Amino acid sequence: MAERKDRHEKFLEEVERILRDIQQMPVPPATPGQILFAHQDLLYSIRHLAQREQLPHEQLQHLEAKIRDYLDLLSRRGVLSWDQVEYHEIVDLRDPLMEGRAVKVRGLLEKMTEPVVVPVEGQKHLTARMTFRELDGPDRIESLPTINTPLIRQLEILKREYHVFDVLATVLLMPTVYGERFYLLVHDMSPSESPLQMVRATRAEIAEAKETLAELDRRGQNVFDYLFTTLVQGLNIRGLEDASELRDSLEAVIVQAFSDGWVSNAAGKLHTLIIGAPAVGKKLLVDAARVLNPVFQEAHPSKATIAGVCSTAVQENGVWQSDPGYLPLSHRGVFAIQDFHTVRDAQRERLLGLFNMVMEDGRVIDSTAARQTHPALTSIHLDTNKRTDLFPGSQLRGETIVAKRLDDIRIPMTILSRFDFIIDIPRDTQRQIGVALMMYDQPGHSVVPLSVGHSLAKWARKLQVLVAFLRTTNAEITFSEEITAMMRQKHEELSQSNERMVDQLPWLSDFQARLANSVFKFAAAYARMNNRQSPIAEDIDHVFRLIWRKFEFLSTLARHLQVPKSWEVPQQLDLENWLQSRFAGRLVQPKEIMAAYQEEFGLPLVRRTLERHLPQVARLIKKGYWEFPPSTLT
Repeated sequence: MAERKDRHEKFLEEVERILRDIQQMPVPPATPGQILFAHQDLLYSIRHLAQREQLPHEQLQHLEAKIRDYLDLLSRRGVLSWDQVEYHEIVDLRDPLMEGRAVKVRGLLEKMTEPVVVPVEGQKHLTARMTFRELDGPDRIESLPTINTPLIRQLEILKREYHVFDVLATVLLMPTVYGERFYLLVHDMSPSESPLQMVRATRAEIAEAKETLAELDRRGQNVFDYLFTTLVQGLNIRGLEDASELRDSLEAVIVQAFSDGWVSNAAGKLHTLIIGAPAVGKKLLVDAARVLNPVFQEAHPSKATIAGVCSTAVQENGVWQSDPGYLPLSHRGVFAIQDFHTVRDAQRERLLGLFNMVMEDGRVIDSTAARQTHPALTSIHLDTNKRTDLFPGSQLRGETIVAKRLDDIRIPMTILSRFDFIIDIPRDTQRQIGVALMMYDQPGHSVVPLSVGHSLAKWARKLQVLVAFLRTTNAEITFSEEITAMMRQKHEELSQSNERMVDQLPWLSDFQARLANSVFKFAAAYARMNNRQSPIAEDIDHVFRLIWRKFEFLSTLARHLQVPKSWEVPQQLDLENWLQSRFAGRLVQPKEIMAAYQEEFGLPLVRRTLERHLPQVARLIKKGYWEFPPSTLT
């Protein structure tokens, strides 16, 4: 016992001697705060690491040499700025070639030790250690003890509201008994809130996004068309020309990726509900959301629990803390559940209650012992099958049409009213057979092992950064009086069309009250997507075309519910006959057709409606030009 005590005392004396010797190294006069704090971190780490690892004599000498080299490196390098360095994933830091490199890391602040006070050069300073984790994986890395009182005091406040941070740091290799271990020397931290931060965009990728927008402008192509075409090609989506519901749903998912912020006091994220029979393309929409959004989380329906989706309370050193679940981790992005109909009944009701809070307030509350509120400004995307699609002979409960149809999807009216886009995609056997047969025509079929750790394809990454750039650049959207008047007029048309139904359908008022929020959210998203900071009339036309799908679904709940005629192509008009007679023998562009339609009927013609009918009556000669055959009338 005495021998062990003597050995420990000699060990402590050796550590203190090394610390005193290194402290004699001169620090340049007028040293900036960042370098000064880094010096103190390294000096303090000698005592901390040596004692924690109980390093033998040889390793202590190695540690001393390391610290001297790092101090010299910091003094020569000078102050770092955020713009000087690029993002790295945590797993990439574990490379000996990364030693001494300055990096940016975006990670979850998984743990921060309780700050303690240490004396430094006669003054008291706060110090703490942090552990950072990848959002979508188990990789972690620890910081050295960070002696930076202003930063630690700021983090004590910020960690109550934010979970994910950008970390400006230097990668260090420190000796342990069994070898060297990677650590981060933290210089600065800030909440990772902008979409460009969320996708860890590099300077080269941001420059490429700007060039893409410039090129689209030179070609006269809008951003939506570019995103839509690239997604269809990249995801190999077939048969859209015969599937207007799936086409509209894909547009809604694209626009959803641009939703953000707040509308008055309500969360500004768009929420989508896709109802449809098996094999109608619902999974493709989730794939599109995964590509476009800066943050995407998905829960398996059979494993979705309140704890996993909201938060989990854990106790450490006698203190309860709340670890964020899927919804907080997808803050400013999308959370999806496919096949929501398979969620167990007990969990379904609780999850829907949680979604209700997120849709309204953009947050979730951990009501366990941790007692923490998590920000969750998150879009919710659900797809589900109707019970009668899966089991055609099902007996639906309820005495009214509304009750039976709600039992068919098992989502209550209070939640339905909060979804901004709802669509019921019908089963189309002939189209599905056609799509299946087209799969045999794809070149280069082969069966290969699934790659591990694969990242987004280049085309998908390019789209993701472009969306993040447009959202970051156009974060704030303003509405002119002319545009709000147009939005109000279209809303009033809906109210007037259903005046008599309000008394008979009390739930209709819920939809009316929330329609205005949906209109503002959609309009803001369309403006961001098209690189504008204010919506224009064309955006509002697109908005009400998507909202029309929601009311088209509602009309199946109440047969007498009316959708204003001005929201769609007049039913008495055969669009293809009009196109043939109006442009026979001519070569025209879609914008000319749309202008002629507006002039003749006083209504906007939605571009996707036109694109659906054009191939039936005209031939595409070159990009953007359609040739109509001569009239057969004499």
